[in-house]
Amino acid sequence: MSANAPSLPDFHSSFAHGFYVVRENGPRMIGHGGNTSDFHSMLLLAPEADFGIFVSYSGGDGAYQARTELINAVIGRLFPEAPAPLWTGPVSPPPTGSYRTNRRTYSGPANPRNDIKIAAHGERALVMEAGGRKSYWTQIGPRRYQRATGARPGGPYEQILFYGDASDPRMSFSSQPMMLYRLVSESETASADAVANEPG
Repeated sequence: MSANAPSLPDFHSSFAHGFYVVRENGPRMIGHGGNTSDFHSMLLLAPEADFGIFVSYSGGDGAYQARTELINAVIGRLFPEAPAPLWTGPVSPPPTGSYRTNRRTYSGPANPRNDIKIAAHGERALVMEAGGRKSYWTQIGPRRYQRATGARPGGPYEQILFYGDASDPRMSFSSQPMMLYRLVSESETASADAVANEPG
């Protein structure tokens, strides 16, 4: 079993025969996505509901977004859920800055353009910048946030969780339970940025 945040079931994932848990409840869903530079695909199964769907798009980066939008629209229509209530407890902002995925090429320096940038938006909200796009997230628990940008009635509602200790801050998405993102220092970002901008 792979468990990035074992205290929260929807942020850990176990793999079996290539499938991972996409959603724990209402109903439980398993699946696997696949991407190349030209194709983006997703297989999703809900055995308890006797339901399955497979989609595959061509067309580069735009196809990735189209695949995700279609899958989310189907899930939200057939298996709707309610958004989590806003957090009213103690203010607990996460560490802000650039977060870098552990799922990347390690044979060369990291490309800081692929980092996810997290900035505070007041005391109980965040702005995330990824791939040149910004999104707004509201706090729903201690160090836990729900995406507001692009949310549709019925969901699914994407969440992010910040965890780890002060020496190793981490972040995970509910839709990517097998992945984690680590906060990188300013010096790491500057060093990688310098290498990425070197003339080829």
